Amino acid sequence: MKTLYKLYFFCMLVGTLSCSRFIEIDVPKTELTRRAVFADDQSAFAALEGLYAGMANTSHYIGGTQDGLQYIAGLTADDYGYMRNKTGFVENQIDPASTSITMIWKTAYLSIYQANALIEGVGSGTALSAAVREQIEAEARFIRAFNYFYLINLFGDVPLIITTDYEKNSLVYRTPVTDIYQQIVTDLNWAKEILPRDFSAGKGQRVRVNYWAVNAFLASVYAYTDQWKEAETLAGETIDQPALFHLTTSLDSTFLANNTEAIWQLLPPGASYNAPEGFLNRYNASVYEFVSLTDDLVDAFEPADKRRMGWIAERDNYFYCNKYKAVLTMAPSYTEYSTPLRLAEQYLLRSEARVHLGNLTGSLSDLNQIRRRAGLPDAETNSSESLLAAIEKERRLELFSEYGHRWLDLKRWGRADAVLGNLKPTWASTAVWYPIPEAEILKDPHLTQNSGY
Repeated sequence: MKTLYKLYFFCMLVGTLSCSRFIEIDVPKTELTRRAVFADDQSAFAALEGLYAGMANTSHYIGGTQDGLQYIAGLTADDYGYMRNKTGFVENQIDPASTSITMIWKTAYLSIYQANALIEGVGSGTALSAAVREQIEAEARFIRAFNYFYLINLFGDVPLIITTDYEKNSLVYRTPVTDIYQQIVTDLNWAKEILPRDFSAGKGQRVRVNYWAVNAFLASVYAYTDQWKEAETLAGETIDQPALFHLTTSLDSTFLANNTEAIWQLLPPGASYNAPEGFLNRYNASVYEFVSLTDDLVDAFEPADKRRMGWIAERDNYFYCNKYKAVLTMAPSYTEYSTPLRLAEQYLLRSEARVHLGNLTGSLSDLNQIRRRAGLPDAETNSSESLLAAIEKERRLELFSEYGHRWLDLKRWGRADAVLGNLKPTWASTAVWYPIPEAEILKDPHLTQNSGY
């Protein structure tokens, strides 16, 4: 009897996503591989590092290439207005056969599958110490939750897969978003109980998930599910750690490796890169795909805003994101890391939560922390409506081109029709969800397509 397995052990050990297809492996051989990977603490940690490296790889949707989340989501929102060969995303007329959509889906599930394999592997790894088993499982649970968060916010209902058992996973149905959020919260709360509150796992670098990364991400999850008290509490816990985190005083330092604003960062994917965001955003059309910001975004900045001056550059009448300064740097001289979680967002999350809880004074205080760093005067408002509008604007200006924030914000606030309908003639309400990849529907008759495709 044979079982289909992804060649995930190799992928995790070498830290690449070159293995993306299913292959047949005899069960005994697979068990031998499993035993080798979890034969000792060092091998198990190498597998975990491969999981992180896979997400940072430029062929992963998190990894920052032209099919990466920050570009695709920025195009479907109003951050980016042009990218070569991506007109369908700008116009929100996405082909279900799009390689970009397929890549997002496949690489998210590859990371989930690898996380599942780690969770199962350490559970049966009797040679591992109890502390190592728990730590690896906790980090893998976070990675699984992180990828499911993006899947449900991009596609809506998706299959919930929490095992490597092929017989259970071969034909799957779409699971309601609410059920997947429950699994996300379960995984994150489990991880919080285990992970350290320092950066010892990453040997001082902020590249491995710890308690505070889980805490910050869980605050986002609670905000997305309108659990405002929980969001305020968790964001506040992270903010109230000045020995570990504080806003950088210079905007040029915000994405430096291991800076004080970073809660969780990803190591660059190869020997010739800093953060991948640094080279694709540069104007160099003969080498890379050039992606430009919308005039609408650029015009939204106040004249004195340091973010407009420091994070946006212009060439030949095109504007591009200049948050990451380093284009190519040979290892080990990395200076910038991709940053999925940073403190500024926690201030904005708590500011938003406090409006919903009736604490306008506290909300305004958090908002003005971000404005002051940008060189702007304090905002003044005395109504919930105007304060929420100010938070919406600050989130756009602070977090543009980062991990799909603007696209996801417009959707969770129910603002996509009002904002994008006014900017894009081809906008339709059904475009708030990306299409399920055509290839996946053809493989699995239980999967149904999103409306409008």
